[in-house]
Amino acid sequence: MDVFVASGQAYVAVEDCGLLIVDVDDPTAPRIVGGVDTPYDANGVTASAEFVYIADRLSGLQILPIQCVPTMVSDETTSAPYMSFGCYPNPFNPHTRIRFILARGECTDLSVFDAIGRRVRSLLADYPLDSGSYELTWDGRDDQGRELPSGLYFCRLETGNRKESIKLVLLR
Repeated sequence: MDVFVASGQAYVAVEDCGLLIVDVDDPTAPRIVGGVDTPYDANGVTASAEFVYIADRLSGLQILPIQCVPTMVSDETTSAPYMSFGCYPNPFNPHTRIRFILARGECTDLSVFDAIGRRVRSLLADYPLDSGSYELTWDGRDDQGRELPSGLYFCRLETGNRKESIKLVLLR
């Protein structure tokens, strides 16, 4: 097991589990807020302001943008619809938080498209998530890390055979 702590979060590499993200702002009441399942036993982790680096015995090293590691916000889904999501702030500059709720666990895609329908950023690609409430941050950049211009964008959430979209307005 390996632990890396930054900005009130502990990134914990756990055998048989992968990466766990634990909120440690209050050390007397730590709580698991997210994570990533790795193909094999995770045995090392570190993070920077932009990336989480996870070592596992099968695939070697996984590098994930820190904003693409889903963070569970709440376990309360009993009254949640099948799925719902939104963002705040909107319009935004430079970041917006995208929140979504899944009433049941499924593989999930979350992507951002420009006004003419081109995918500009994939935030989650066929990523298995449990039921719950999640939050990711989008920084107004494309998959290559380039800043996108001001304009209208669409965020699409797909789980199973369900799809929902919301409008996002980026103001530079």
